[in-house]
Amino acid sequence: MLRRFPIRAKMLAYTLIIVLGLGGSLAVTQVISESERILTTFTNSAKKTSQFISNSIRDQIEAQNIEAIQEILSSADVNPNIDSIRVTDRVGLPLYSWKRGEGVSTDKKRISHRSLDAIMDSRGWVVYQEGELLQIGGVMQKGEEDVFGYILVTFSLEDITSFIRASAMSSVTITSLFMLITALMAVLLSDRAIGGLQALSAATQQLARGDYSVRVNVRSRDEIGDLANSFNAMAEEVSRLTDEQVEKARMESELKAAQQVQASIFPPESAQLGPVGVCGYYRAASECGGDWWHYHETDNKVYFWMGDATGHGVPAALITSVAKTVAMVVERIGEPEPKEVMGLLNRVIAEASEGKIFMTFFLCAMDKATGVVRYSLASHDPPYKIPRVFSDMKRGDLHPIFEPNNGRLGAVARPAAFSEGEFVLDKGESLFVFTDGLADYMGGSSHLERYIARNLPNKASPGQFVRNLGKEIDDKIDAGFEMVDDVTFCMIHRIDA
Repeated sequence: MLRRFPIRAKMLAYTLIIVLGLGGSLAVTQVISESERILTTFTNSAKKTSQFISNSIRDQIEAQNIEAIQEILSSADVNPNIDSIRVTDRVGLPLYSWKRGEGVSTDKKRISHRSLDAIMDSRGWVVYQEGELLQIGGVMQKGEEDVFGYILVTFSLEDITSFIRASAMSSVTITSLFMLITALMAVLLSDRAIGGLQALSAATQQLARGDYSVRVNVRSRDEIGDLANSFNAMAEEVSRLTDEQVEKARMESELKAAQQVQASIFPPESAQLGPVGVCGYYRAASECGGDWWHYHETDNKVYFWMGDATGHGVPAALITSVAKTVAMVVERIGEPEPKEVMGLLNRVIAEASEGKIFMTFFLCAMDKATGVVRYSLASHDPPYKIPRVFSDMKRGDLHPIFEPNNGRLGAVARPAAFSEGEFVLDKGESLFVFTDGLADYMGGSSHLERYIARNLPNKASPGQFVRNLGKEIDDKIDAGFEMVDDVTFCMIHRIDA
C-alpha cells in the first residue's frame, strides 16, 4: 500500500496539471475574446454616435444656428457614456465645448495638439483610448474640401469595464465548475489508472530479470496514449462545442430578434393596386434596421409610406414597429389626409421614444381615378417624379418633390398640423421614393439622379429597374462591401392604360 501511494499522488498531480492548464487556457481565451467583442461593439456604437453629433453640429454651423448647436451639445446628457464634447473651427480654434456635470461651457477648452494633429492628418475619424476614456475625433465636412471644423467626443469606459469584469467573473465561475467536475472524475478513475501503472511496474521488473521478450513499451504506450488521446480528444471536443454553441446562440439571438421585428412589418416587395404598380427594396446595414416602407389600398386611393428612424439596432427597429402599428390603425379608419396621419405618427413616435429617436418620413395618397397625389414630407429625402421614360432621358428630367417640408417626426413639441402638398401623376409616370442610405451608397443625390436617367429608359418596367438595382446592391454586399446605413427605395408607377 505504501508503494502505491506515491504513484496515486503522481497520477492525480499530472491530471490536475492538465485540467488546470486546459481549463485556465479556456477561461483566459474566452474572457479575452468576450472582452474584445464588447469593447469593439461599444467603440463602433460610440463612433456612430460621434458621427451623428458631428453631422448635426456641422449642419447647424452651416445654418449659423447657435441655439441649435447648444441644444445638440446639451442633448449629449442623455447618453450616460459621453463625458465631453469639444468643437473647433477649421484652423483648430475652440468654438464650443460641453462637459458632463457642467453643461455647455463658456470657457471653451481646446482639443489637445496631439489629438488635433491626428484628426487633421487622418482627414477622417480617429479612435484612441486613454485609461478609462475613449476619444473619437473627426472632421466636420461636406464633400472633400468643404471643412467646417473638428470635433472630439470623449466617452467614459467605466460602465463597459464593469460589465467586462462581470462577464469575466461569470466565465471563470463556469470554467471552475467544469474543472471541478473533471477533477472529481479523475479521482474516481485513479484506481483504474493505477492498475495500468502496476502492470507497467511488473513489466519493468520482468525486464530487469532478463526477460527481453516483453513488449512493455508498446503496451505502456497504448494504455497511456489511449488515456492522453481520450482526454485530449475530450478537451478538444468540449472546446470546439463550447465555441460553436456560444457563437450559435449569439447569432440565433440576434437573428431571431431582427426577424421578429422586421418580418412582420414589411409588405411584399411588389404589388398591383388597381392602376398603380408598386415595387420596393430593403436591405438593413445590421441585424436590425431603422428603415421602413409600406403601402395599402382603399376603395378610391393608394397610400404609400416610407420612414427612416435615427440609428440602428433594436430601438430603431421598435420605432418602425410603432409606425407599422399606426399604419394598421389608419387602414381601418377610411381615407384620412396625409397631414392628419403625419400628426398622429408624430405624437405616437414622440411618446414611444420619449423624444430620443426621430424619424424622417414621406407619406402620400394617390387618387386611383385622377392620379392626384396628396403628400406630406417630414425632413425625408425628396422623392423624384419621373416622366414617361424615353431613350435620351437626362437627370434634369427628374423632378424632386421638395416642398412643403416639415420637421422630423418624434419631436416632443410639434405643431398639431402638418403641411401638405399636391401634384398629379399622369399615366405612364412614376414616383421614386428612397431613404438617405441609397443616396449615400450612390455617392450623393447627383450620382443617384444620373443612375436613374441612365438605367431607367428602355427597361422592361420601372419595377424591373428596382429589381436590377436591388440585385446590384446585394451582389456588391455579398462580395464584401460594408454598408454604413440601411438602404430602402420603391418605385410607384401609374399604369399607362
